[in-house]
Amino acid sequence: MKILFQGDSVTDCQRDRKDPQGLGGGYVRIIADALGAADMEFSAWNRGISGNRVRDLVERWDEDCLDLKPNLLSILIGINDVWRHFDRGLPIDHADVHRQYRTLLERAATQSPQLILMEPFLIPAAPEKVAFRPVLNPVIQIVRELAVEFGAALVPLDGLFAAACSWRPAGFWAEDGVHPTAAGHRLIADAWLDVYQSLTSDEVRLTHFNHLSLS
Repeated sequence: MKILFQGDSVTDCQRDRKDPQGLGGGYVRIIADALGAADMEFSAWNRGISGNRVRDLVERWDEDCLDLKPNLLSILIGINDVWRHFDRGLPIDHADVHRQYRTLLERAATQSPQLILMEPFLIPAAPEKVAFRPVLNPVIQIVRELAVEFGAALVPLDGLFAAACSWRPAGFWAEDGVHPTAAGHRLIADAWLDVYQSLTSDEVRLTHFNHLSLS
């Protein structure tokens, strides 16, 4: 089993780019550790790159996806398409995002990997990013629609983080609303593993947050 994680800085999480098998310090590492603890036979690859938008994945899809021939492909992308709309004046065209994301999945489908799509998310921890929400919501909807179209499993991170903020302050999960804290990465990994278990017969044990003291 070769598992490929694709995305932006949330996936990248300061991985060592000089090490092809560097996993970074975030949710990818937590998932790999959990799968390893369950004695699974697998290899995990992190090809997230900080700052990437959907169009950036399209440009590097041959080298950083198709050439690796993953059995399972996990994608978390979209928040930078929104962010660049505000901080660099690069207007987002949701139709283009939809077309580009579909291109990624159509090309990946030629190799028939299992797909896990993860919603981009915004945690209400930074007042200056409130304006992101109406621009982000259509991107989340695009991911949901493509998950149905391509038979992919969906990790509904935006909703999960919204629920998590009802029992811990938003800054506990991501101080800037976008980049998760250690607790935020653990929540992502937990949700991903729940979805993974629903796709396989493998038992992966990862302690859930409500079993921990997070004071």
